[in-house]
Amino acid sequence: MNESLKIEQPPSLAELVVRKVREAILNGEFALGEKIGEESIAAACGVSRTPVRDALIQLQLQGLVTVIPKKGSFVFQPDEADVVAICDYRLMLETHAASLLCHADKKVIRADFDAALHRMERAVDREDPIAFHRADTTFHLVLIDHCGNPYIREAYSRATGRLTALRTNLAAPTMEYVRESFDEHRRIAELTVAGDLDTLDAVLRVHIGRTREVYARALRALREKGRS
Repeated sequence: MNESLKIEQPPSLAELVVRKVREAILNGEFALGEKIGEESIAAACGVSRTPVRDALIQLQLQGLVTVIPKKGSFVFQPDEADVVAICDYRLMLETHAASLLCHADKKVIRADFDAALHRMERAVDREDPIAFHRADTTFHLVLIDHCGNPYIREAYSRATGRLTALRTNLAAPTMEYVRESFDEHRRIAELTVAGDLDTLDAVLRVHIGRTREVYARALRALREKGRS
């Protein structure tokens, strides 16, 4: 059968709500640990509460929402141990993905890196840290998408949403960090294309390790602010 004749099914109401709430979490419109009101989401989306409940369950499976019986649904709230664990998970996957890039098409990788770096540079010029960190997510996915191992891609996708939310909530307020991070990303791109995998591994470890410290420091600051 001609594929052009195939009719794609429209997304369900729950899927539409998932997209809206996910974007709100990733963009920092909902803070880490914030309660998500079913009624307010239903009203904003123009739907009943049933698709909202279904959407929140799906977001819980993605690790972005915690549903607590009789209390409600909340944006996931990591502690410092969670930050260390997710950054270690990311480090393991990204460094191994980088080690598999020796046979990848460097021209395609360069083009994908350049597209992400262009978005990052524009965000730096506009002093828009949220846009920067969304491009940051896209940049690191280049390593994962070109490694040639579908299981690494699948494993990384489980944490992508949480990583993006952490970038938005814990690193976005600091433009100084953004500028320094941009320089590191350019270095990562250069090393990848050059095929200098040993140096790339070392730079990734420093980059992700420093990110982990930024997140942990931001969490401590939020905790102290909550006590004051």
